[in-house]
Amino acid sequence: MRKTKLESAAGPDNIKKIHLKKAGTLHILAKLYNALLAAEYYPNKWKINRTTLIPKKGKDNNNVKNWRPITIGS
Repeated sequence: MRKTKLESAAGPDNIKKIHLKKAGTLHILAKLYNALLAAEYYPNKWKINRTTLIPKKGKDNNNVKNWRPITIGS
């Protein structure tokens, strides 16, 4: 969280990183997240991602190798 861009787009849950940081509850969220992982419980919202294809500049857009996927998830 400390090394990521705070301006990043929100995922399917509509929560942005800046909101989490300003809430001042990162240690609580980290404990909750670790407990969920230890229990092997993954909320359905965590399984939803949005992928957008971005064309590489100066490349032939008709070639699938010239696109890169960007995925946003929660």
